Amino acid sequence: MEEKMGFFTKFSKSLYDFKSYISFKKESTGKAFLYLFLMSLLIGLISIIKPIYQVNNAFKIGKEEFNNSIQELNFKNGVLEVKSSKPISIMEDSFALIVDTDSEEADPDKIKGYPNAMLFYKDVAYFKSNWKVQQINYDEIQNLEINKQDVNKYIGIMKSVVYVCIAFMPIGIFIKNMFTALIIALFALVIGAIQKNEQSFGDMYKLSIYALTLPSLVSLLNSSTGMKIPHFYSLYCLIAIIYMWFVIKAIKEQETQLD
Repeated sequence: MEEKMGFFTKFSKSLYDFKSYISFKKESTGKAFLYLFLMSLLIGLISIIKPIYQVNNAFKIGKEEFNNSIQELNFKNGVLEVKSSKPISIMEDSFALIVDTDSEEADPDKIKGYPNAMLFYKDVAYFKSNWKVQQINYDEIQNLEINKQDVNKYIGIMKSVVYVCIAFMPIGIFIKNMFTALIIALFALVIGAIQKNEQSFGDMYKLSIYALTLPSLVSLLNSSTGMKIPHFYSLYCLIAIIYMWFVIKAIKEQETQLD
């Protein structure tokens, strides 16, 4: 009788028990997709804990510093004017907020060492998210008028928007894994031909879904520790491809025994 496995049993066995993939192969594609969705959801929910904490902390510190330091703020005709009791400069481990409307020249290198940052000058601003920098020239939005009260309101709106974006990360992981499994399945067909154990593309795709469990855990570790591994997606796929080599070998051995 075929062994029925729950999600967490599948999760653990897909990491170390290559013979379990024989059972995975017999399951429907729908069950494989359900596993992929639950696995992506689990990894995604764990992975957003740190970003949520960082965002909440950054907005809290930023809003307190803004209200305590800035006496007056006006943005009009493409020019930002800020009167403050002290220089505005917040430097955290992964976030920086700097407002400098007195300098004549903008210097984006001030936020060079931070993955997330906001830098405001009198005529230009720089927004940095996950090391990617976006420059906004104020003359592009010169019809906009903002004061201190407006900024406090916008901070709350921005915080909510960021939370919503973070909440969609598990769905993004699921979609990425669906397409990654296609790539792994194509490589698996080649592996099957090499080992003289050819399987259908549908079976290879189901097996590839389970082979993504370990790469997903490695990806979670990578994002949680903040490590920057070059060509990480290639490594992500390589781990799954190596897994598929041993999976196909285990299936061949089982089929040989049955013969």
